[in-house]
Amino acid sequence: NMCSQLPPEQVRQGGKTLVYTKFLEDLVAKENTSAMRIKAHAHYEGKEPYAQDWHEARRLFEKILAKTGHSYAATSLGYIAYYGRCREGEPDYEAAFRYFSYAGMQEDLEANYKLVDLISEGKGIWKNTAAAYNLIYKLYRREREYYCKGEPRRFADVALRMGRAEEQGWSSRIFVNPEKGYRRYLEARFAIQRRLQ
Repeated sequence: NMCSQLPPEQVRQGGKTLVYTKFLEDLVAKENTSAMRIKAHAHYEGKEPYAQDWHEARRLFEKILAKTGHSYAATSLGYIAYYGRCREGEPDYEAAFRYFSYAGMQEDLEANYKLVDLISEGKGIWKNTAAAYNLIYKLYRREREYYCKGEPRRFADVALRMGRAEEQGWSSRIFVNPEKGYRRYLEARFAIQRRLQ
């Protein structure tokens, strides 16, 4: 019983948060990956009982990735690098590309649509809109099918990128088509509105 290990006045003052934190920290010290994941996300988002700490989040996600190879750790590290969280806002697109590629090979949806962003804009890798189009086209077809079956997942994010691809004519297989792109933007908007309900 965790409460019996704490002085009674601490249990009364800190209540469940204190017990939870001690329990979580004990598991993190034992390198329990589930506990490390919870703590890493708490530091990433700045959720109680932890303050936002990008460096600590990165350290924990790196340990999880090294220990388990899970795509969620690589995707989280990709976001940290993409937005320059540990570099005072200076993005590290090459690291982001590496992490998102690793997670993308494991069919991680978020990692794959972030790869579309990097490849289409030439960040961390040479610009190749045709390759970006091929990837977003596959994601769009799959996610639209899920969405139509009542599983929205991340359809809005994918439809938004598909709209940009069609609007700008990323591939030699498609022409610049603002009207078709606009339709995808409307799909994305509709999906976002449904997500917020």
